[in-house]
Amino acid sequence: MNAVLGLVLAALALAPLPARGFALETKTGVELQTFSGRPITTLGGLDLAPDEAVAHKLVLRDRRGRLFVLDRKGVRPTAARRACRTTDVRLVVCAQTIRSGGRIVAKAPRGIGHWVWAERSPSGDAILAQWSAECEVPIAYRIRKGVLTAYGSPESVALGWLPSGEALIHYPSGPCGGSQVGRGIYAVPQKGSPRLIRRTPRFAQYLMWGG
Repeated sequence: MNAVLGLVLAALALAPLPARGFALETKTGVELQTFSGRPITTLGGLDLAPDEAVAHKLVLRDRRGRLFVLDRKGVRPTAARRACRTTDVRLVVCAQTIRSGGRIVAKAPRGIGHWVWAERSPSGDAILAQWSAECEVPIAYRIRKGVLTAYGSPESVALGWLPSGEALIHYPSGPCGGSQVGRGIYAVPQKGSPRLIRRTPRFAQYLMWGG
């Protein structure tokens, strides 16, 4: 049985997934979890592919470099990224710019790096975007009216939006560089203090589907 066929059969065997959930990279594969942290299942032989992230779906990579996408319908093969790509229905992300309807809504921050993905908030007045800085250090940004605001440094990972309009941000290494939040996944409103969703192990790698 080849890897693609095995994943198709695994997808068929998956119970219906929650509307949104977390995925944790482990030594044996990608563990799918509920928001509370309860394990659902593990997809063996796969890793998370944060460099290929898109809105609402979870992108995975096998040991041969092939890409797969997971949503509530299951797992299926997907194509590799292009120089510019649509990461939600309204945004096109290129290495140095984020565009909407042909108009540039954000340029690259200072320094070496590139945009990975972006998604509009449920209200449409803000954009959650992932920047990969020098040495692939992840920095999440909120973009509003062309102004970029980092969610924290040196490391912050954008997971997606909640229906409430809060951004879900993972801080994998805890407080550093002036950050006042501890290690974990937080719901961050546009105004007000971050709300802890769950603590996470140090340097653990999480992504989300259904944001």
